[in-house]
Amino acid sequence: MEEKTNMKKVFNRTEIGILEQGLEAMSRTCESLTKENERLTKEVEDLEAGISHLKDRLIIDRGERE
Repeated sequence: MEEKTNMKKVFNRTEIGILEQGLEAMSRTCESLTKENERLTKEVEDLEAGISHLKDRLIIDRGERE
């Protein structure tokens, strides 16, 4: 009996309900992508700082050799 009830819920949704559910899913996805973008931006900044440090160290090492 429960299976029939679940099937009715699936096929008895309104257009507005379907659109609301889709909008909620898109909102959650957007929030997730925003957080991931922030994390990746921070990672890029950290990598750029590391590259800058290594370049400076390379210049110092070359100066010490001469």
